Amino acid sequence: MHIRNTYTLQISGGFSERFLNLCAQRGIGISNVHTTKNIVIFSIPARDLKALRAVLKITGFKMRILKREGPTFFIKKHKKRKLFAFGFLLFMCTLLLFSSFVWSISVVGHKNLTENEIKSLLSSCGFRPGVVKYTMNIHKIKEAVLLSEPRLSWLWITFSGTRATVEVRERSLPDPEDTTAVRDMVASHPGIITHISVLEGTPQVKVGDTVVSEQILIDRRTDAGRITRADGIVTARTWFSIAQSLPLDAPILSASDAFSFDHALLWHNRTIPLCLPRQEPTHAITEITFRRLHLFETLPLPIYLMRMQKTEAVVSGKNDLEHLLCQAETMLFSHLQTTLPPDAYVVSHSIKSELLSNHNLEVTLTAEALINIAVPSY
Repeated sequence: MHIRNTYTLQISGGFSERFLNLCAQRGIGISNVHTTKNIVIFSIPARDLKALRAVLKITGFKMRILKREGPTFFIKKHKKRKLFAFGFLLFMCTLLLFSSFVWSISVVGHKNLTENEIKSLLSSCGFRPGVVKYTMNIHKIKEAVLLSEPRLSWLWITFSGTRATVEVRERSLPDPEDTTAVRDMVASHPGIITHISVLEGTPQVKVGDTVVSEQILIDRRTDAGRITRADGIVTARTWFSIAQSLPLDAPILSASDAFSFDHALLWHNRTIPLCLPRQEPTHAITEITFRRLHLFETLPLPIYLMRMQKTEAVVSGKNDLEHLLCQAETMLFSHLQTTLPPDAYVVSHSIKSELLSNHNLEVTLTAEALINIAVPSY
C-alpha cells in the first residue's frame, strides 16, 4: 500500500506531447509514464487530479481511472468491514505492547565471568527477559550488580528494539602470591585528611588525621580477610613551596597578540606530546588547562588532555621591584600548575621575597592545595 494517495490513469484521443507539456507547465506530478500509440498511462498524486481535469478540457483527451492506491482509498474500501478494522487496531496495539518488553539479553566484554553468571546477577536485581524496559532504572541496576560482584568494575545496558545488550568490564584482581602486584594505597605527600572514598580494601586513617609520606592509607586486606588490590581516593590539605631567583635588572614582559597552542596527554605523571617540536620564543607567558578523558561518556580514564597556550611576551623596559614580584608570582604559579596533579585545587597561596647579595631577588611561592594523595605501593 502506498503511503500517499495516487491515481493510475489512462488518457486517449489527442497529441500526448502537448498534454505532457501542459502538465509540466502547471506543476502536475506525473510519474510512471507509458505510451502506446495515442494512449498514455501514468500515475499522479490525488491532490493534482483537479488541475489535470482542466488540462483534459483544453486538450480534449478522455480520461479513465485504472487504479486508486493510498490509505484514504484503503479505508474507504474497508470501512464497512468493522471486524477487519478492529483486528488491525488490535494488531497495532499488541505490536506496540510487546515491543516495550525485553525478550532477549546478550552480554559482551566478559572474560573470566560466564554469561550465565552475569545474567543471574541481573536477574537478582530484577532485570530479566519479560520485563518492561521503560520501567528499568539502569543506574540502580548497575550499582546493585557492581556491589554484589567485586570482579566487575563497570557495567552498562543499552536497548535495541526488544533486545538488551549488557556491556561489562572485569576488574583485574592481583595474584596473592605475586609480590610485585599493587597492594596498599599510601600517601604521596604529607597533609591533613579531608575526604576518604574507599573502593577496595580497608581504610587505615580517618578525616582530620595528619599523615606523612609513604604512610598506609588503605590496606589491601578487606574486613572479610580477603587480599585485594587496594583502591580509593584520599583527599588531603597539602602545602607546596617553589622558589626562583631573578636578577633585579630583569626586563618587564608584557603579552603580545602572537600566541600558539600545544597539546599533550598526561598519564601517571608522564607527558606525551601530541605536537611536533617547534622553535620557542625568547620570552613567553604560558597558561595550562587540563581536561579528563572519558570512555563512553560514563567511565573516567586516568588520562588528561593538557592544553598549553603560549603567548609571546615583548620587553617593555627594565623592571622595578613591584613588577618583578608580579612577574615572579605569575611564573611560579604557572610552574606550580605543571607539578600539581590535574585534579588538584589550590586553596590559597602567598609570596615571600628576599634580596640576595648578588643583586638577585629570591621569590618563594607557598601554596595550599587539596589533592588526592592516595597512590599504590609496589
